[in-house]
Amino acid sequence: MAEKFLLISELYPSQLKDLSSQGMTISAQEIDKVLEKAKSWSYMIKKNLEELGHTANVLLTNRAFYEHADSDYELNIYALIKERLSREKPHYLIVENPRVLTISELKDLKSSFPGCLFITHHCSALREHQADGLKGYDLVLCCSPEFIHNAPIAARNKFLFYNSSPDQGFEYHVPDIDKRKIRCSFFGSIFSGIHANRRKLISYLRSRGLPLDVYSSYSGRHKISGRLSKLTRFKRLHKCLHAPIHNLESLCFKLRNPMFSDVKEPLFESRMYSALSEYICTLNVHASFANGFAANMRLFEAASVGTCLITEDYPNLSSLFEPDHEVLTYRSPEECYEKIRYCINHPNIALEIGQNARSRALKDHRYSKRVSDLMEFLDDSRNGVGDNLM
Repeated sequence: MAEKFLLISELYPSQLKDLSSQGMTISAQEIDKVLEKAKSWSYMIKKNLEELGHTANVLLTNRAFYEHADSDYELNIYALIKERLSREKPHYLIVENPRVLTISELKDLKSSFPGCLFITHHCSALREHQADGLKGYDLVLCCSPEFIHNAPIAARNKFLFYNSSPDQGFEYHVPDIDKRKIRCSFFGSIFSGIHANRRKLISYLRSRGLPLDVYSSYSGRHKISGRLSKLTRFKRLHKCLHAPIHNLESLCFKLRNPMFSDVKEPLFESRMYSALSEYICTLNVHASFANGFAANMRLFEAASVGTCLITEDYPNLSSLFEPDHEVLTYRSPEECYEKIRYCINHPNIALEIGQNARSRALKDHRYSKRVSDLMEFLDDSRNGVGDNLM
């Protein structure tokens, strides 16, 4: 049976850049263009739902998306969602960011549209009041077993929905060992408070002379950056101050942390997949809120391009990738050093491990598999096979 979905999504500002510069008017077709170019989470869910024969539309909640068309527009997300629900009457509403709606707004929408199943996506640390907001949803898609265990909602209202290997990543496969850099890489944030363990480990590895290239950003490391972010409504002032403040942050951090003096610029999406595919191995370090469970995006991104991943030896990892065959693991900084050194000394073996991970990802970790599993769960719930979510 074909179902109707409405997805509530928010893109990164960089993903809206082309839209704003082109001055495009707002329409469903043009939203699809933006989503397709960004290859966002909501786009991949929509794409795979449609391939299963369902109808799926996306509502963007970025303020900038509406302001470029009408500078006087006051964005009311709740009103936008209510209007779309009334007009489209979907069977399912999927809210990508649970912070979008307040508890009272969610309660009102559910009472106004009792035939719609309300779903959200839980994939980051939440403050206590934000976590309480999860209780209002009929189903929470949890990207990690950590959230399955600790989200403050009934077990029947939680579904393990891991991150996926990006379809685009599979396009950047480099099977030729001669075209690989016999070095290790790290892509990701290292400067926020939740990444102190990353800084400590990377500092240790670099102090021992490992050829480890770090791709990250210095932005947000100094308090002044946070104050600058509050000036986003004053666009001209924000634009003038952004570059000098970024340069000041970079200088301060390099002086305090000489092990990070040569950090490369951060890369995203296709540029990141391309660079990641060139290395013989890559390091993964989960954020502190992972709490001992393997689940972050780098696991699946590295697998998609076929680069050997070296990550923490977490208990659930073996359900995703086979240790020593599809991924390498470490339990201490010293063991991490040894595994990276092993890859550099035995690049052919590292390449084989990366290829094995890619094959596993093609079979088990694509968005098509995730969405298919979710629909099976929802169908069972609707048909009374499993727990009834309504």
